[in-house]
Amino acid sequence: MTYSQTEQYMWADRILNAVCSVGGVTFIQLVSETKTVKTNVLRGLYCVLTRDYSVHPERAALLISRTRQNVINQTRRYWQYLQAKDKVIVNLYNEIKELLKQYDNEKRL
Repeated sequence: MTYSQTEQYMWADRILNAVCSVGGVTFIQLVSETKTVKTNVLRGLYCVLTRDYSVHPERAALLISRTRQNVINQTRRYWQYLQAKDKVIVNLYNEIKELLKQYDNEKRL
């Protein structure tokens, strides 16, 4: 499904909120330059999910203060982790997807 530019930003924002909520971090912690395993994983999952929801990497990158190429590389790396069934990453991914489904269902009513 192809979304308009505005819809892509809306989806990226929803994904960002879900990632922060499930990860238990604030937006500032997620986009900061400080590197921790937790924030790296959450940023990587944000990148994968934005690709799943057809958000252009340029738009996804703007919301987390990264470059387009960084988003593409993170997506590729964390997609491989999901393929390898890394338990921590898969569990977080599934929790975020479930939260996004709930949000989507609420908005349709």
